[in-house]
Formats: sequence, C-alpha cells, structure tokens
Amino acid sequence: MILFGVLFRMFWSGRRERSRTPDLPTPRLPLCGDSSKQGRITSTLLIHAEVCERLEFTKDVGMAICAERPKVFGCSLELFWSGRRERSRTPDLPTPRLPLCGDSSKQGRITSTLLIHAEVCERLEFTKDVGMAICAERPKVSQTAEYIRACNPRPRDLEDTGRTIRERHHSSEVPNGTSKSWGGDGRYRTRRFTGLMTFIYGNGNLPFMTGEDSNPPVFSLGFDVHYSCQLNSGFRPEMAKGRRNLKDSYFNPDTKEDLGRVIDRSFRPATEILLDLLDEGFRCAFGISGVMLEHLEEWYPDTLELLSHAATHRNAEVLAQTYYHSVAGLFADPQEFVDELLMHRDLMKEHFSVVPTTFAHTDYPITPATAEALAGSGIGAAIIEGAAAERDPNHTYTYHGLPVLVTHCDLADDIAVRFPWREWDRWPLMADQYAKWVSVSPGECVTLFLDYRIFGDIFGQETGILEFLRALPSALADVGVRTVHPSDVAQNSPYGDIGETAGPTGPGNSQGQQRTILQHSALEALEAAGSLVADREIWCYLLDTEHIRRMAMRPTACGRPLYAVSHQETYDYFASFMRILSHLEERSATSARSQRATLSLRCVPPESAFYFSSYDRPAGYAAHSLQELANMLEFTPDDVVRYHVERGDFYRWVDQVIGDAKLAKEIQDIEDRARLGSAVQERIDTLWKRLR
Repeated sequence: MILFGVLFRMFWSGRRERSRTPDLPTPRLPLCGDSSKQGRITSTLLIHAEVCERLEFTKDVGMAICAERPKVFGCSLELFWSGRRERSRTPDLPTPRLPLCGDSSKQGRITSTLLIHAEVCERLEFTKDVGMAICAERPKVSQTAEYIRACNPRPRDLEDTGRTIRERHHSSEVPNGTSKSWGGDGRYRTRRFTGLMTFIYGNGNLPFMTGEDSNPPVFSLGFDVHYSCQLNSGFRPEMAKGRRNLKDSYFNPDTKEDLGRVIDRSFRPATEILLDLLDEGFRCAFGISGVMLEHLEEWYPDTLELLSHAATHRNAEVLAQTYYHSVAGLFADPQEFVDELLMHRDLMKEHFSVVPTTFAHTDYPITPATAEALAGSGIGAAIIEGAAAERDPNHTYTYHGLPVLVTHCDLADDIAVRFPWREWDRWPLMADQYAKWVSVSPGECVTLFLDYRIFGDIFGQETGILEFLRALPSALADVGVRTVHPSDVAQNSPYGDIGETAGPTGPGNSQGQQRTILQHSALEALEAAGSLVADREIWCYLLDTEHIRRMAMRPTACGRPLYAVSHQETYDYFASFMRILSHLEERSATSARSQRATLSLRCVPPESAFYFSSYDRPAGYAAHSLQELANMLEFTPDDVVRYHVERGDFYRWVDQVIGDAKLAKEIQDIEDRARLGSAVQERIDTLWKRLR
C-alpha cells in the first residue's frame, strides 16, 4: 500500500511552479539513449519512501522532484508506470530480483533503486509485488542493470543519503561535474549532469545492498612507502665521459635534498600521527620498499628509526614488495621478480624482525607465473588493484589458489586525488563523511593502498589532509567500521575466483587502459638490458614502476598521485629514459663476453630509432632495437615495408645506427616482409648465443 500511495501521489500531484521550492536544488537525471527521445520515459527509478515528504511530477522533463522537506539532497527520479502485466508474457526472460534493503519483512516499502537502460528492453513492466521493473520483451542485455543505491542504512544519515548511496563514483579521468554512464554497448560513456551518480553491475551480478540491519564492512588500509630515484632529464652521453659513478649522471643529483623535504612535510608528521593512532587500537599496514630503506639508512637514520617504531607496532602489519618497487613481474622470465621478492623479505626480517605474508601487487597484473612465485616464496595473499579486476572490490577472491584482496579505487581516489579539489561537490571532505561512505559500501571489506606521500607532500598540510588522517579512525569507529590488517581480510572465505589476469594492464594504466607504445618499448628494452648491463644496481633502479607510469598518456590513480601531463612531457620522459638505458648498455659492452653482440642488441634513444612510414604518412610507431624491429615486422603492412625497402632504409639503419654490417648485408636485397623479419630474428638469436 505504501508503494501504491507513493506512486499515486507522485503521478497525480501535477506540475507546480518552481517558486514553490526556492531552496531546493533540482538536478535532472538525464534520459537514457538518444537525447532526441526526451518524450519517452526510458528509465525506472524507485526511491525510498522516506526520502521526500511530498513528490511533484514535472511533465516537461518526465521526472518527480521533492516538493517539501527533501531528506535527500538533489532527490530526483524518472516516473515509469505501465501497469502490472502477467509474468506469463515473458516466459523466456530471466528476472533477477533486486534485493531489498534492510529487514526482509519490510517488503511493502520501496527500499531500493533500479535504473534500467532504455536499450536493454523493448518494453518494461512494473511488478508491484517486488517493487521493480523487469524486461517484458526482447531483453538485449541479459540481467544487466544500472544501480543507484538508495538504501537508508541509518536514519541519521538521511540528509546525506543522496551523496552517500552513489558509491562515490566520481572519476579521476573525467572533468568535474561529469559522470561515468553506460551506453547500449555496455561501455562507459561520459555525460554532464548534476544529479545522482550511477554505477554499473553487469552480467547479472546484482550485488548485496547494505541496509539498516546489515553489518558495515571492515576497513583495511595500507600505505605505500617509497621514493623513486628520479631520472636526470637533461642527461646526454657526453655528461658521463670520464665518470666511473654513472648513477650520479643518470639520476637527479638532488634526490637526497628532495627526499628530505618529503620527510619533513609528509613522512615524519604522518608517521607520528599513525603512532598515536596505533596506540589507540587503529590497525594499518606498511609496504616499505628496499630502496626507501636504503635511502633512509644512508641519509636519514632518525626517520628510519621513527618508521621502524610504526612498522613494528603490535597493531601494524608489514607488507611484502619487490625490493626496487619494480616492474620485474611483467617480464617473461620471473627470476628477477623472485630475486627481488626474497631480497625484500630478508630486508624486512633484518630491520623489523618480521616476515611479510601479504604482497602489495597494485602496479601491474598478477599472472599465473607471479602467483606461483608468490606462493613459492611463502606469500599467503596479494593486494591487487581493483580498477580493472572486473569484480566488486569489497570481497576476497582467489587467483590460482592465492587469496587476493581488491582495492576500492573510487574510495581511494576520494583521498588520493579529489581531496584538495575545491571544485569537487563534496569538498571539503571530512573524516566523518568518508567513514559513512565506507560504512554503506556493500560487501565484507574495503581495501585501500595509498601512496604515503599523499599525506603532507602531494597534498600540503594546509589542505587538512593530516588532520583528516588523524580523525579517520575515530570516525570509522563511530559508524561501526572496524580496522583490520590485510592478512586478516585474506582469511575470509573467497567470494569467487578471478580470471587469468587480474589488475591493471600496466603501470599507470589502470581501469582497463592498454599500455602505450612508449611503455611497450621501454619494458621490452628493460627486459633485454638485464642480460646486457654490467651495473645491475642501476638497471634495478630503472625498473621502478614510477618510470613506466610516467610514460602513460593518461596516468590513472587508484591510491596514487594523479599527474597532469601533456603528451610532450610523456614523450620527453620516455626519451630521457631510453637515452640513459642505451648509454648504460654501451658502457657495459667493453666488459661483455662479446662487445659486438652487446652493441648490436642494445636499444637506441628516440633520436636514433627506426620510424616506420608509408608513401603517404608516418605509421606512428618506431623500433628502438633489433628485437623491436623484428617484432614490428610481424604486423607492419606490406606497403610500409615496401616503401622502406625501396629506399634502402632497413639496410642503412642496421648498418649505420645498430652497427651490424653482417645483418645489413643479409637484408639488403630482401623485399618480402616475412623473410625480412625471419632474417632479423635469426641474427638476434645468433648474437644472444655469443653472450651466453
């Protein structure tokens, strides 16, 4: 009866003048599908009966607004009413029921929100018994729905439910005031509006919705404590002439001073705050890289002592990492990954007398090889990035038998990205508000892994970020959220198994983005350099995930700082990286088993790369080594190959840049693309044999 009464009043109240509600913001929920079809009511949204005292229907936009005493800021909905039809009309239709919030006995109340895209169904039917609309004919997407969570988990939260329920799905990749939305092809679209935000659950995975009588999830917070050795962006080979210590030429000479400023602004005050919170029962985890410990031990031992007090606290957990915070897990040969994992484990045991059992694996995909390496090294669980895991992040999963925790990127980026944005509609973000968002997030656990520099360095103390950190544990406790260690969450029964590859597609490329051509070139060159360079320490510093992330055209966050970079800045960073790596390989040739083979297999900087082109225009990619040339010849169009063969470009580049006269002579008269690629690959294999 309550359901019928709300809909009846909503439909027949008629249109009223906006002047009746001068204090009410009335954002309009955009209609799904073609904007020209404004006359069609294309979505269904049921809002909790307690949201508004009175609803008014506005025919011009096909939506109802709160007319009096809006309990949810920006309450808005699209009205749909087609009458109840018999279920027999849809015998072939799967009709998943949206779980009602709160007590299941309150079936008569409208307690959930369901938005169905216009292109999902040919016709929608309203069923009063379950308070939802179902597809009546030709469901185009099986059991696919777009959710807005409209549950009221606590009566005292009503005034803010409209912001809380949307699951915090602002995107760090789209302009402020723009939301992710869903197109008929199942992909995200962006559209500008000021109303409620939407979140997608596809393939029939309708999630559990937190309600009045539900328990809030536990909260697992980890900090990534690392400081990269930044490249010397102005490096040129002539700068290293006569120098024995190449590290001073390759990397920023001001690293010590820069780290000192980060310590003063961030690491020291944040750690002091956390020590107080840990004493009060707050639980968190620290992932401290081997490079970070090296720097602190050499330059700032007092800070290392302070950090040691926090890491060894009874309420803290130390996480496992690669020693150099590196991309070694992306290589075909997992040996470097295993070596760094064991080096880091030994370092943690030496400094903190603990052996970590949970691995922070948020910078690149976890694969069967890395999962096997982790399990073989005594690791009991891994934290992976949630943006591309294609799973609800608030559960524990398994991957090849290894428990995995999925980070909640949107909640992480509320802190790591949006916290200081004055244009953000939730600025300033207070700890009690954030705790409410956590408390109503569906699932058993919320896992975050945040860059430690966010607290005072990336965001200065004037933003209030340190006070936010200080107030967060108490705010979480006030809403019933317990803080736990990642290893505690890993003990939960697995919610399911994830696919063959989980996590972002590469460093800095989360949320489903593919690695850029620049990142591919750098990673390929890095892996090959491992067998060519004499100074392994410098090579390991170049493995830092931050270097590869800086080569992304659209860097993403998920708990890391979001850099606003131009394409030119991205290319310049790549160019500096390749100049340094190429020079390191050249300097290593004199001590190699075969100097000629090392020089032929080395990478070259962008100014010496082979740039593919056609008769009409550049092809848009380049080879920085013989191996990359062989790889690109597998997919390069025949007309592009023909263009370069006719000009003698392959011959000249191999002879004059790579310096391999033998190979240049072999390929001089080859015109067929496949034969050309085979000749180059055979030469590469021969050169590697000379080095092994």
